[in-house]
Amino acid sequence: PKLVVLFQCYRVGTGCPQPQMNAAERNEYVAGVASIISELNVSGISVLQILDLPAVSPEQVSPSLLLNNPRVPIQRGAAQTNAEVARLLGVIAQSSNGRYQIDEITTGLCAADTCRYVDDKNKPLWLDSDHLSPFGVVDRTESLRSAIEKALAQAAKLPTSAGS
Repeated sequence: PKLVVLFQCYRVGTGCPQPQMNAAERNEYVAGVASIISELNVSGISVLQILDLPAVSPEQVSPSLLLNNPRVPIQRGAAQTNAEVARLLGVIAQSSNGRYQIDEITTGLCAADTCRYVDDKNKPLWLDSDHLSPFGVVDRTESLRSAIEKALAQAAKLPTSAGS
């Protein structure tokens, strides 16, 4: 393959980035990701990593409040953890000669400290605090498709192996 798509929340080192992760745990996670990226890149395979959706706290919002405000708060610490992990992965991306790209699919879904919990037709976008519902997946499909197409176009421009 020319491209592998990784989703941030997969088992590497300590697992998925968590709001409670300390710096050592974040560094262990990023080191695990860097190792996988390096192995793939050396084999001439580019990597697109989709950054994780932040965990939301729907339990903090009453059903009546959701009728008036379709947004729920992001779990305390999640935005900061995701931003720090993204920053560390960004350093890897900058030194990858275009073989490692990062994208996020939350534009239009989440803001700095809240995420939409329902769509315009009041269908739930979240299954639980950190997994999208089938409606949420459909809502994010175009963003994901666009990110993959962009990464495939970039991969097609690169030599077939990192050494050539």
